[in-house]
Amino acid sequence: MRASTTRAAIPPASSISVADISQVTGPLPQYPIQEAGLFGFMNRSGETVIAPQYLRVSSFFDGAARVLVETEGAERWGYIDSHGEWIAPPRWDDARDFAEGRARVQSGLHWGFIDGGGNLVIPCAYENAFGFSESLSAVFADGKWGFIRSDGELAIENRFDEADNFSETRSAVRFGSRWGYIDPNGAFAVEPTWENAIAFSEGLARIERRSLRGFVSRDGECVIEPQYLDARDFHERRAAVLMRTDGGDAWGYIDQSGQRVIEPRYRVAGDFVESRARVGFGEKVGFIDPDGDAVVGPEWDRAADFSEGRAAVSRGGVWGYVDRDGAVVIEPRFDRAWPFVDGLAEVEIGDEWGYVDTAGDWVRRTRNEARSRQTEPPKRFYETFGGLVTDETRRDPKDMRTLPLIHPQQSGSEDE
Repeated sequence: MRASTTRAAIPPASSISVADISQVTGPLPQYPIQEAGLFGFMNRSGETVIAPQYLRVSSFFDGAARVLVETEGAERWGYIDSHGEWIAPPRWDDARDFAEGRARVQSGLHWGFIDGGGNLVIPCAYENAFGFSESLSAVFADGKWGFIRSDGELAIENRFDEADNFSETRSAVRFGSRWGYIDPNGAFAVEPTWENAIAFSEGLARIERRSLRGFVSRDGECVIEPQYLDARDFHERRAAVLMRTDGGDAWGYIDQSGQRVIEPRYRVAGDFVESRARVGFGEKVGFIDPDGDAVVGPEWDRAADFSEGRAAVSRGGVWGYVDRDGAVVIEPRFDRAWPFVDGLAEVEIGDEWGYVDTAGDWVRRTRNEARSRQTEPPKRFYETFGGLVTDETRRDPKDMRTLPLIHPQQSGSEDE
């Protein structure tokens, strides 16, 4: 239940003057804060730069933050710039972050796009839509997926049963019962012959045949034949793959030629981030380097990816941080801990929530006030899965698709 608060009245959307995102200058106040159940923003020094006045907020992204307010008797989403000026007045039933100068907005049951000045440049005419990527957006209408350009013109006709955004000039699409990849002109670069297909990463994409996973190149060559029980994307020239061994199923790593570079011996395995990958040794989690050497011992119950040289780790239900060599740099004491962003990390302990610096000192803290139920989740979410924190994927939780992401110990999240 939302906390009972007194908040400033928001004028009707039609009477609000707006800014233009293209005019935003200076550092962004990218850290949400909470006071008396309302939300605003602080700068890196912990100073309030946008007073708490919103029901919910997102982080700043591409110069704008989404905020929820009550106006004319209804809750509506709008966008503000780094000074708290309206980019787009609060008139939308739902809203998403800016990408390539366009943001998705929902009116009723349909989606459209606004530009950096808050103007509706693509009408709300689509039953579903993705953010722009590589100058194209996947849109759903009349039971099929197609793609539009940033001016709203149809670039690729709606003829696909499922579609993903473009990545590395290819989009995974389902045509009938099979998946393939199209180029920006809508032509098949990889014929739809696969049972499943995932977006390209570092020049290769995961595909599935007879419930086994392999990898194809952008021109359709099957570089690594489907042979793995499961697989993750390539990151830093390594991909985690699940193999059958004499001792049972185990995760190891391959390079982009399919050569095994780290033997299968892990219960779970994550992507390489900052030259470190989270792996499960029995019931514990640690980190390895690209050669497979353990650099953070398997002494943690849970762990998150490295960010700015720090990784959140948990033992006995409390979270702290380690550096890339495994040294504890912030002793575990938090109930929840998020990654570092520009030198600060969001944490919760008891009924307090706020931000700490790289030494673990509070920069700002306040009472929690059920924050997790009143704000949008951070840009990057987390889900503990077998003691490991997984990565975000776009599509639904089935087959090769992982679940929507939530923070460790949180019971639910709001989908993208």
